[in-house]
Amino acid sequence: MIHSLWGGVTAAAAQITGESLQDIELVAAGYRATNAVLYMYDSNASTTDRMLKPGEAASTYSIAGPNLNRPDLSRNRFGQSIFAADGGIFSRLFPDGYTGEDDWDMGEELVAYLNGFGQTTYLYVDHKGQYQAINGTVQKADGNQYQVQSFAPYIHQYVNLNTNEKFKSDAKQVTFDAGSRKFQN
Repeated sequence: MIHSLWGGVTAAAAQITGESLQDIELVAAGYRATNAVLYMYDSNASTTDRMLKPGEAASTYSIAGPNLNRPDLSRNRFGQSIFAADGGIFSRLFPDGYTGEDDWDMGEELVAYLNGFGQTTYLYVDHKGQYQAINGTVQKADGNQYQVQSFAPYIHQYVNLNTNEKFKSDAKQVTFDAGSRKFQN
């Protein structure tokens, strides 16, 4: 289980720190945590019908049901919808009342994602000497050429974590030359 706000902010910090330190494991951990946070916002997500393997995760509700002290909060993802009944700031912000979108007060983790993995794909050489990507895929092409495809929705840069070289591009796919260790469109 991951708390969206703190998990999202911590994942963003791992990404920023990992990139600065060229720490592949820290960037990869930030990416895994970011995916767990974003999965919580998928309204079509459901729990898994099989046992999870090590390293896998599944979304769940943050407030278990039944909540014995406040039954009206049972299965409300973060309990925000209770404000619809209580009035106050919710009724001023949302005069139409509760619309089923529980996460109305969140957003910091989305901003952190859009400022980080939403714009960046990482390339690195693993311990076996193979090129790998974080937030993308790598395919060997001809000779020393590799095709790097980004998963970032608003790609703006590719980062080589081994050399800390940053390549500014909004192309969803770029070429990486292993000989010169340079990206190109």
